[in-house]
Amino acid sequence: MKNHLITIIITSYNKIKFIKKSIKSALNQTYKKKEVIVYDDGSNDGSEILIKNIRNIKFFINRNKKNKSNPLNQINAVLKCIKKTRGKYIFLLDGDDYFKKKKVEYFLKHFNKNKDISVMQDRPFIIKKKKKSLFKKKNIYF
Repeated sequence: MKNHLITIIITSYNKIKFIKKSIKSALNQTYKKKEVIVYDDGSNDGSEILIKNIRNIKFFINRNKKNKSNPLNQINAVLKCIKKTRGKYIFLLDGDDYFKKKKVEYFLKHFNKNKDISVMQDRPFIIKKKKKSLFKKKNIYF
């Protein structure tokens, strides 16, 4: 596996209960050559203070929301972060989700084996009351 720099972008809005675990899951990947960018979309729950105290990340805050639509705000956040990336591959992570420890390594292995693939997505695990279940979808569209 080539040792390319990768970027993990984490977008968040009022995710104080989850954001620390999300960032730690990005920082603790077994693949070491990475940058982690966290974009907070003007949270008012104390997330900003918590995130500022985490080391080894790039942190950006949106203080001027233009849209009242959460999906548009998230797309805007991702686009702004992409302009700041240096990595060959970009991984997206929401502030209330987390990556398993070997996720980046696993995906890079598949990218390197399949040069014609430009986008990959995995199936999420849904966690309810400490019980994990794999999100099942009948049709896969990629």
